[in-house]
Amino acid sequence: MNQLSEGSRTRIGPQQRPTGLDLILQARALRHQWLASALARLSAKLARLCSGLAGRAQPGRMPQPAVPEPRRLADRAAT
Repeated sequence: MNQLSEGSRTRIGPQQRPTGLDLILQARALRHQWLASALARLSAKLARLCSGLAGRAQPGRMPQPAVPEPRRLADRAAT
């Protein structure tokens, strides 16, 4: 027995081409998604930069190089 009602059955009809309004709305949604992700990436970079600067700005603390000096020189190519 078929227990699906007539309303729950799906019929595959011909594919409709998107209208101009559909394309405009889709482009607007993609632009909004891109802008939101770009702002999120920018704010993450800014937060990392600010936290790095705040760590260096402590009074009485000498800034340390990110990589020790012998290691930094060892990574360079010989000329």
